[in-house]
Amino acid sequence: FAAFRLATAGSALRLQAAAELASATSTLGILDTLLELVDELVQANVSDPVLPDYLIACCRLGIALQRAGWPEHVERVLGRVQPDLVSWSNANAEVRAWTLLLRAELADHAGDPARSLDLTREARLAFMECGDRRWACVCRGNAGSATLALGGYEEARAELGLAIHEATSSNLAQSAIMQLNLGLAEARDGELRSAVGNLRSSLQSLSDSTDWRVLSAGHRYLAEALALSGRTEEAEMEARMAIDLAEPSPALRAQALSMLALVLLATPRIMEAFMSASQAMEMLVSLGGVAEDEARVRLVYAMSLDAMGHARSARDAYDGARRRLLARANRISDPCWRESFLQRVLDHQRTLALAAARCIDE
Repeated sequence: FAAFRLATAGSALRLQAAAELASATSTLGILDTLLELVDELVQANVSDPVLPDYLIACCRLGIALQRAGWPEHVERVLGRVQPDLVSWSNANAEVRAWTLLLRAELADHAGDPARSLDLTREARLAFMECGDRRWACVCRGNAGSATLALGGYEEARAELGLAIHEATSSNLAQSAIMQLNLGLAEARDGELRSAVGNLRSSLQSLSDSTDWRVLSAGHRYLAEALALSGRTEEAEMEARMAIDLAEPSPALRAQALSMLALVLLATPRIMEAFMSASQAMEMLVSLGGVAEDEARVRLVYAMSLDAMGHARSARDAYDGARRRLLARANRISDPCWRESFLQRVLDHQRTLALAAARCIDE
């Protein structure tokens, strides 16, 4: 922050500091600073020598804003630089890498993990081209997460294992985040005992972390692993911790609330589940999507309506969840990934099965 304040406006140092500040404040949850950076970059007048630094700063701020749940501010930043991003991406590997990583983030938020995976892999190659091994490693971890979202659990575990090895060898803090994703991949692949142990261990290693996003996700992943193991009391506790930690982000909060609703439905505490699911659904509608676990938000809302005896509303909710899921699947050009996405991801499988059981026309 001091470097940003002390550097001359429009200078390369100021823009580089802005890029780092965007990532740091997003991690720490100091989200007001992101809005200050939006004003700074939107109003900045930069010339050709520092234009690449400016474009990279805009991309990194765009990623931070998207993760904070502020797509309207992403549009403010990108609307001004879109033509330059296209032209400079062809000539500058670092600009290309960050542009690809931003596009991967946007694709993920739009519910297109296959496109996000392709863009992330391209970004990794671009970071390798410009000699940035750190971000190339992060991209490998992100690719593992995207593969996980597609239901490719074995592939995700292999990719994340390689990323963790690279991150640990380079002493990168991101290795702990990758460990959490590996734990989730294990849980969804049926290795529940290992998943619970590894997720607990990873969260313990992050006990001093200030990264609220990662901590919220980690407790949500552990809640899922415990719920799949039938340990609902422990799962509820972890889900509530995830909700508390997610406070700065409506998207993360919706994901955590849907996890809690799923646990409460299994208890069964139907009214509490309905209240949590309704809050999650309201957030999803207001945001236009929540990237990870969107299908779960829609599914548990329908399930809670069903459990409450609201048959017609439940049928409509199942229908909406099914249509949204199929629309997302139709964006996946690879038929194997499309089949995996629909049949191997438990929330997706259940959405289709329950929708069909409620006599929704195919």
